[in-house]
Amino acid sequence: MTTRPTQVATPESGSDVDRTSTGTTPTSIAQFELTVLHCRIAALETALECERERRKAVVERYERLLDER
Repeated sequence: MTTRPTQVATPESGSDVDRTSTGTTPTSIAQFELTVLHCRIAALETALECERERRKAVVERYERLLDER
């Protein structure tokens, strides 16, 4: 009976990757997954900052329009 899976699904492909054929260890896979998550977080933080700036510009434009009345 095997206690560790020999295949894992990757978030990008949705398919199974055979750990035994690639020679990767669970630790290196975990490190890779952690790196992917860090990259996704950085991308989300960048998108959030862009959205904040866009909203700020909209508010400033609205306030200018109100001042012109």
